[in-house]
Amino acid sequence: MKKIILHETQVKRLMDNVLNEQVPAIPTPTDDYELHDGRYQVECEFHFSAGEFTTYKNGEIYDIAHGKGIISYGIDIEFQPYGIRNIKIVDVKYPPVIETTLEYLPEGHNSEEDSWFESRIEEPIKIPIDWRKTEIYKWHNNDDRINYIGIGEIVYADIKPDGKGGLIGYVDQIDAREFRGVDDD
Repeated sequence: MKKIILHETQVKRLMDNVLNEQVPAIPTPTDDYELHDGRYQVECEFHFSAGEFTTYKNGEIYDIAHGKGIISYGIDIEFQPYGIRNIKIVDVKYPPVIETTLEYLPEGHNSEEDSWFESRIEEPIKIPIDWRKTEIYKWHNNDDRINYIGIGEIVYADIKPDGKGGLIGYVDQIDAREFRGVDDD
């Protein structure tokens, strides 16, 4: 691997180009990534899964639609005399609640006698997410190219009863891609 020496103005120009590829200068409503107050935002799709015996209003959960939520983060760039050493994701902020639609079977539903399709109940729901044990799984670009740097767009959440008749979501990890210099181990 070859190392190159860049002047400060060259590093700034390089980073402006990298950031412009990720975040358009004039965000439009169709863009997934936006820059707000120096922070990046990505609208993530939340995929929910409930255990086999997870219930809602004493009825079996049939389906949970994907929800959407915004995760924001900062990017920290570590410079060295030879150029950029690392680009890291920092200060990640998560949405406290995700809105989605839940389908469940009513209490006392007998799947052998009743049609699930006719007896299912579809209800909009707000699911609070517990982020306390969430880890950020970091992928590193260790080759000679820098592509996407940021948070992944899909988040997987497990749903459990909250003990008050509602549900709560738990996210074990989110994916992030960073750049790490070759001489870092």
